[in-house]
Amino acid sequence: MQWDFHKLKKQWVGKFDFVYSNAFDHAYDPELCIRNWISCLQPKGLCVIEWSRNNAENNSTVPFGASLRGLKLLFKKNAKIDSILFINEKNIKRFLFFLCKK
Repeated sequence: MQWDFHKLKKQWVGKFDFVYSNAFDHAYDPELCIRNWISCLQPKGLCVIEWSRNNAENNSTVPFGASLRGLKLLFKKNAKIDSILFINEKNIKRFLFFLCKK
């Protein structure tokens, strides 16, 4: 299914155990995006966002760039950060943010 992840589909609200994305840096309205994803979670569901330092810079293919600190602030404003997993493989540092409803 092709869908703009900024648009909320009412049938999805409260229906999912998890939402995963490695494309959050492509959000043109990141706050709206996170609010919508979190609203689709069941009460104990998790939203998993993959982020790397490469996503921190704005460029022509990435509309939204944020530092690790900026991302944490954005997530805390719209969700509860359950945990953050740091992955370092092949010299690529990535983070997985596990978010849940407040």
